[in-house]
Amino acid sequence: MSPAGKVHGGVISGFFDFACGAAVFTTMAKGDFCSTVELKVNYLKPISLGDEIEGKTEVVFQGKKICVVHGFLFVNGAEEPSAMVTGTFNMVRGK
Repeated sequence: MSPAGKVHGGVISGFFDFACGAAVFTTMAKGDFCSTVELKVNYLKPISLGDEIEGKTEVVFQGKKICVVHGFLFVNGAEEPSAMVTGTFNMVRGK
């Protein structure tokens, strides 16, 4: 929790890093792996302890070595997002 009593931005960032990585993995073959190169988070609305969160991520570009993902975080079934993310991932193909 932050000093303001809301969910700390680092927690939200960690959630997004995992959710975006999971989206990348859906496009990869067995034995491939990825790592985060860049993660940009916009915090739009505060999130409180006990809020139910839902992340929606989507691969928007995949090249030979990089993958770009965009996503949103929704709180308590709201239609407007509380945070958004753009992530870039390095993809390593299995040998």
